[in-house]
Amino acid sequence: MPGLYRVRVCAVGTEEDMLLLNRTLLENVDEFEIPEDRPPYSLKELHDAVLRYAVYEKGEGSSMVYAMITPHAFGHADKITFDMLRLDDTLYAALFAYECADGFQQEDWLRLHKRCGLLPFFALYAGADYAQPKGEMSFCNGQVTDSWNRMAAAWMYLFEDYEAGLVDEDAVARLKEIEQRLTDTAIDTEDGVAALLTTCRDNLEQCAAGLTVTGAQLRAAVDAHDFPLQLKLQRSVADALLWDCARNARRLACLDYTLESWRNRDQNSLF
Repeated sequence: MPGLYRVRVCAVGTEEDMLLLNRTLLENVDEFEIPEDRPPYSLKELHDAVLRYAVYEKGEGSSMVYAMITPHAFGHADKITFDMLRLDDTLYAALFAYECADGFQQEDWLRLHKRCGLLPFFALYAGADYAQPKGEMSFCNGQVTDSWNRMAAAWMYLFEDYEAGLVDEDAVARLKEIEQRLTDTAIDTEDGVAALLTTCRDNLEQCAAGLTVTGAQLRAAVDAHDFPLQLKLQRSVADALLWDCARNARRLACLDYTLESWRNRDQNSLF
């Protein structure tokens, strides 16, 4: 598993943005034709066409083919999911998730970003081995920006799921392995594991703010040509979706339980 990477990518925008995104995905595999003698395709029709192509290429249960991201892609993924989300009457999001063995290929997503009228994309990625690349990346205005502020939290979420479902002893045992990884990668903190769990908790609470953003807010920013505010709102919604903040109640309870188990590890030991 050391070569395994997990990736989540999100784009947030209007219905028009999602129409262009789905159309581009189809164009990238030569599956789009401009309709004649009928109205333009609806978003549902385009998304259904994406799903049909995925099922044709990969079988039942498939929702996306990696080649749809860009022709002649650098990356590869045997299984990639693509969910179209309508968050309110005018706010939409596209959420991609996949596993791969060749790392996060930013060039592929940069090309898609450019072909979609510079619709911002936001990515969260990590390798199974803690020493492998991990973090966040944004694709805005034709540029790629890296962020390493939440590297550890990204890995803890994508590969450890915050140790959900483990009882005290198993959670502590697993966290001791993580502590060794932190030591091996020269992360020097007073208590690396406790700091990591606390960071994960703070991050989820911060990202949850994106759950309250509305389509009306985004439309007002677009109409006012306020690009910084538009991007801030899109990033906020994307954060909430990338980190799955709709399940925060469960995740925060899990982190609290895990952190308490870690802090009480010596008291719980039988030796």
